[in-house]
Amino acid sequence: MNDDEANKLKAIKQEHGLENVVFTGMVKNSDINRYYAASDVIVFPDISKSIGFPTVVAESMAMGKAIIMGIKGYEKATPIQHLETGIIIEPRNAEQIKYWLGMLREDEELRIKLGKNARKYTEEHMSWDKQA
Repeated sequence: MNDDEANKLKAIKQEHGLENVVFTGMVKNSDINRYYAASDVIVFPDISKSIGFPTVVAESMAMGKAIIMGIKGYEKATPIQHLETGIIIEPRNAEQIKYWLGMLREDEELRIKLGKNARKYTEEHMSWDKQA
């Protein structure tokens, strides 16, 4: 993310009083666990250009977190299934991110369901013994 994009996000955060929202950018591996532990929802604005399935998404699933993921082109190839193991949106669509964050804030049952389903999927399909 460049400085202009970061400044726009900071302005939006300030304008809407989003003190509990953190835009992390890149996080050192040694710090990831505490960010996951502090999070209820993990947002991946756009993984469309990722090569393969990003490890960070698998980690978020294994942690049982609700996921909002922007993707276009290989939605059916990801274990994130809309409203089952996460939320799929159009890549980089700020309005959809805002909408779904609001929904997940208001609907704790849905947020918990998505996290539990994502965790269950990783246990049943993505563990080392299943992969081997």
